[in-house]
Formats: sequence, structure tokens, C-alpha cells
Amino acid sequence: MYDMSVPGIKMKAENEGDRRGHKRSSHSATQKKGRGKQVMPSLQSSELTEQLTSGSYSCMVCCDRVRDRDAVWSCKECHHVFHLGCIGKWAAAPASLVSEKEPSEGWRCPACQNPSDVVPTVYKCYCGKLINPRPRARGELTVPHSCGELCGRSLARNPLSSCQHKCQLLCHPGPCPPCPVTVNRSCPCGRQKYQVSG
Repeated sequence: MYDMSVPGIKMKAENEGDRRGHKRSSHSATQKKGRGKQVMPSLQSSELTEQLTSGSYSCMVCCDRVRDRDAVWSCKECHHVFHLGCIGKWAAAPASLVSEKEPSEGWRCPACQNPSDVVPTVYKCYCGKLINPRPRARGELTVPHSCGELCGRSLARNPLSSCQHKCQLLCHPGPCPPCPVTVNRSCPCGRQKYQVSG
């Protein structure tokens, strides 16, 4: 079975492993499934957590494992995790530039192509509160690269959202779950009712 998410390139499926004996990350948790359907945030987060904890997650730039002791960067848009050094090299490469004519316009994430102005140089936990999070001790149950504190990121899905609630999970990779607070609203004419998040 092959993952054909990159046209013309066959990647081994997660259960097939690679020549070094560890599982390859299929990055299936962060890909769009089908036409425009996004993977559920809780599924994406749990798959990233499982792969990072088991040591089977691979950096998309160098294709090497992301280990507990490696400094990493996570894209805020697609939530892929990369080695910090790899993303720095990627951002400096001509292929990553938003505009070849104007390099100052920034660079693009290798996974989702989301533009960014600043090249990351600081290793932070997923929620961004802690610089240089310590590696997990053997047998510790926290997620690698996590500060182990409450996430606290906003649950607003877009800048126009009125949701002011914060994520109550421990610092985690991937997107935060949707806001659990919903309100019943009616349209101005009163004919239809719908639920709105926080």
C-alpha cells in the first residue's frame, strides 16, 4: 500500500517501515482527505502525539526521525513538525521563497505552503510558552517537545470569531479541539435556528 499524496512520488505506508527499522511517518494526520475534507483536529493531534512519542515521526525536509532531544518547529497552519535546523535551511532555499523576485516577502512551509515572514530560530514547546523544553525522562508520559502545562491557545477558528475560550489540554502537537461551548441562535427572520461556537 502506498501513499500517493505527492504526485509522482511513492512513499511507503506507515506499517511498512524503512531500511533503518523504524516506522515512516505517513503524515496522514495532517493531510486533507478527499476533496477539501480536513482531518478532524482531535485525530490529527492524537496521531501526531502517537508518532512523536513512539519515535516514528519523520521530518519532511530531511526524512529522518524526529527524536525527543531534537529541537523542532511546528507550522501553526498545518501543524507538521520539522527539525528546527531543517526548517531554517528550507526557509533559506530559493524553492521556499514566496516570490523569487522579492525574497523579503518571506518563505513557505514545505507541507502546506503557508507563507511566513520570520524564519524560526528558537526552539519552543507547541503552545509557545517555554523556550527549549527539556527532553522527556525515560518512562515520562508527557508528549515530546511539550512543556507539560495547559496549552492555553485560543479556540477561535478564525480572526472574526467571538470565541474567547482557551484550550484546556496539556501542551500538545496539532490543532486544538473546537470550542465545546455552543449557543443556539436564530436567523434575523426567525425561521431557522443554528448552533454557534462560543
